[in-house]
Amino acid sequence: MAFRRIGINTAAAGAVTQHVAQANPHAQYPLLASSPAFAAGAGVNTLVGASADNGQAAGLQVRTAGTARFQIVKGGASEAGGNSGSDLYIDRLDDTGTYLGSPLIITRATGLTALTSLAVSGNVGFYGTAAQAKQTVTGSKGANAALTSLLSKLAAIGLITDSST
Repeated sequence: MAFRRIGINTAAAGAVTQHVAQANPHAQYPLLASSPAFAAGAGVNTLVGASADNGQAAGLQVRTAGTARFQIVKGGASEAGGNSGSDLYIDRLDDTGTYLGSPLIITRATGLTALTSLAVSGNVGFYGTAAQAKQTVTGSKGANAALTSLLSKLAAIGLITDSST
């Protein structure tokens, strides 16, 4: 799929040049203080980019009344080969714009995705198993019926393969 690249050149004459320094745990980087609009035209895939030198962070920040609430950041760790560095962080910020944490982190080299907290309100399935509603374990604990039920329920959502006899 082809994309049209759209960006803001902060060095060009007449370009947006007002910046805000936002401290974050990934690096210090400039953020645009205004809210420019992007339009690529009908039927065109659009890719908005934020570029930074190796070892520097780049990102996009979402604000309410000028105060940061969330940011998507390419981390500032140096790329030293082997696809290292430039991990992706989704950060949350408090009412004053202060960093609270990164509930989602994707490691570029491995694709490992870390969630700091997860609440599932709907059905769930693992390892390609169809999503299932919350399971109910039944049976007596004394006669192993509860264990049999538990193994069956865990297998139903894909967390285990029940090979017990």
